[in-house]
Amino acid sequence: MNNTFAKDGGDLQVLLKKLNKRFNFSNDELIWTELSKKYSLVELDHLAEQSGFRINKHFLDSKHYFIDSLLIKS
Repeated sequence: MNNTFAKDGGDLQVLLKKLNKRFNFSNDELIWTELSKKYSLVELDHLAEQSGFRINKHFLDSKHYFIDSLLIKS
């Protein structure tokens, strides 16, 4: 599993308007920005269905090593 973190140089406040929620981050606090996992296409379809979505399209790289999936709410 690969993890990616962002680190800001100072205190930071983020507002998510649609949620009407503010998040505060301290100076030098690590922010987890990515979680990479490996799933088969069948597993992705199942996870989408369990979450109330359906797969609209899979976008694969030329070697089929990586995939981005477009999901639509069911």
